[in-house]
Amino acid sequence: MNKKYKILVFLMLLFISVSVKAETVTQEFIDGVWSYHYRNGDVWTFGNLPYNYLEGKLVYCIQPDARITTSNYYTYGDFSLSGYSEDVRREMELISYYGYGYEGHNTLKYYMATQELLWLFSKDEYIKWTTSNSRSSSEIDISYEKEEIKKLIRSHDVLPSFSNINFETNVNDEIELIDYNSVLGKYDIEIDESINYEINDNKLILKPSIKGEYIINFNPKVNYNSDTLIYDDFSIRTQTLASFGKPSLNSFSIKLIVNPKNRIIINKTDEDNNNLEGVSFEIYDKDYNIVDNIVSSNDKTSSKELAKGTYYVKETKELYGFVKDDNLYEINLNDKDEELNIINEKIKCEVTVISMGNDNKIDASFNIFDRNGYLIYSGSTINGVLKVELPYGDYVLKEISVDNGYLLNNKEVNFTVNDISCTSTLSILNEEIKMPITTSTNYKLNYMLLFLFNIGGLFFVKKNN
Repeated sequence: MNKKYKILVFLMLLFISVSVKAETVTQEFIDGVWSYHYRNGDVWTFGNLPYNYLEGKLVYCIQPDARITTSNYYTYGDFSLSGYSEDVRREMELISYYGYGYEGHNTLKYYMATQELLWLFSKDEYIKWTTSNSRSSSEIDISYEKEEIKKLIRSHDVLPSFSNINFETNVNDEIELIDYNSVLGKYDIEIDESINYEINDNKLILKPSIKGEYIINFNPKVNYNSDTLIYDDFSIRTQTLASFGKPSLNSFSIKLIVNPKNRIIINKTDEDNNNLEGVSFEIYDKDYNIVDNIVSSNDKTSSKELAKGTYYVKETKELYGFVKDDNLYEINLNDKDEELNIINEKIKCEVTVISMGNDNKIDASFNIFDRNGYLIYSGSTINGVLKVELPYGDYVLKEISVDNGYLLNNKEVNFTVNDISCTSTLSILNEEIKMPITTSTNYKLNYMLLFLFNIGGLFFVKKNN
């Protein structure tokens, strides 16, 4: 930018009052860092590299063919006053953004690389860095830093590979999103507080705790001021300085659908609606992979929380004394718990009771009690035989009446029904009543005794002389 043009610009800006109050520029020169500027194949200028500050804020030199000749600078928001195009402005913003001050780039070499890349928009052909004000002194290599900045610039408009995609997961499940474009680190994440997250290199790990649909916003990180400004005093020839705002970068969003988790509740009962405790079940997903093992309790039996989908339930170990249920039950979980009622039938065995009188079968009546003393059956033998079906358990048999001519057997019979004693037989022996034979003088007395002691009716015995 020539002096005549700068004076013209300065007068025009004074007329339209674009500039703001004067601010102070200071320089801090860096020991052992010198830049040699080449044009037309030879050095045209060189100098000790400084940090330039405007009221304490770092600014860059964008006019290497001029020196700072005043400490009072004015600030302008119109970048065209620098003499560069809008396209160059964006490229400079990218260099500044990914250069010195970017994450991991807070080193002197990155500052040198940033300043060099900005200078190369002038007529400079290349820059040589040395440790003193002699071209023959040791060179400082910043090729790595320059390439790192350029690499980030090339990927600037590349979004993470998972951008603008909808994802689905379940409450309290982790979902891992991998950015194969390796640009995730350029973004700040705006996310609902119910979603815990962490970033591990190029992986975003999400763990939502509440069901719902969530929009997760990814916004470019802000490392610099939002505006690009230039600083100069166009009334004199002095070096043009600049500070750069964030280069335009597309934000993006993803949608995360979080499905609830629910439980499969199994009501395990017998045919009398009594809860059965200790029955084992396996739960399978739609691909028949086992997702849970549960054992029935004395109340409702619940699976762990399961994601929405199709599941299968199968009984794997029945309760002793009950018929195993071999059915495979299909359950579809959506937005609520699902209940499954499974009834196990008791295994019943046929117990035979035989009532005997000496060597003959006689008829008698019986009560059967369970182990807790509850009456569960009453019945009588027919032709001396009674058949009754009983489930596994411990029982007591009591005779309550017997045919005339036989004594009631008052002895309680304890017995067990199980897989070993199934189809067992119980024999109950009743003693026959025997009357004494008397002489004729006791005839009437014999009749009286028989009437009093023959249980169940009258029974006469007559002895012949």
